[in-house]
Amino acid sequence: MVNKEDVKNHLEHILERGNERKKMSNNLINNDDYINWLDDFTKVHPEIIILEIPNINYYCGISLDEFVNISFLSDFYKLISKYARKNYIFPNAFDDYENYYVIKVYNVFYEIGVIIDDEQDVNFFCRRLQENDEGRYFIDFKDIKENKVRHEVFHIKKNLKKLVEVINQLILSDNIPVEAIADTTAEAIQKIITKMRK
Repeated sequence: MVNKEDVKNHLEHILERGNERKKMSNNLINNDDYINWLDDFTKVHPEIIILEIPNINYYCGISLDEFVNISFLSDFYKLISKYARKNYIFPNAFDDYENYYVIKVYNVFYEIGVIIDDEQDVNFFCRRLQENDEGRYFIDFKDIKENKVRHEVFHIKKNLKKLVEVINQLILSDNIPVEAIADTTAEAIQKIITKMRK
């Protein structure tokens, strides 16, 4: 028979661990400890990949603290992604299965991203870039720390509001089916993306 008190204690322990991880994950941006670790670690291991099914050989010789920090890479990516979306910055796509952001942390550039394979496994990665390529578009980590809003955001929001008004007009007044608008918009966007990639 299951002891209710043991189950309750176990659930409280899991919840406490979850809250602790969430607190640590939220602190990745505000505290330089993680960034300093990433800088030191990627000098030796310039590419980090978190696999859903870990390759034990890949992690051979890595300390427990380093292993824990590697596990926070997915949280770090999500925090970058959250900031980027809020500022209408979208990830670089590569071969339809990988996307990444280039971030500049002090004077070091990184690609931090996600790979989704054919089985829909999600793997996070970080690559330290060898060259400080100022010509590439990047997000400055300092802006993420300060939660800085890009000045372009106000212009984008203003124009998107106009788009919403046009869509409302088409749906509510002109009785155009939502699906027709979605299909036409997706098709037009795809054509523009194809032109831009040429």
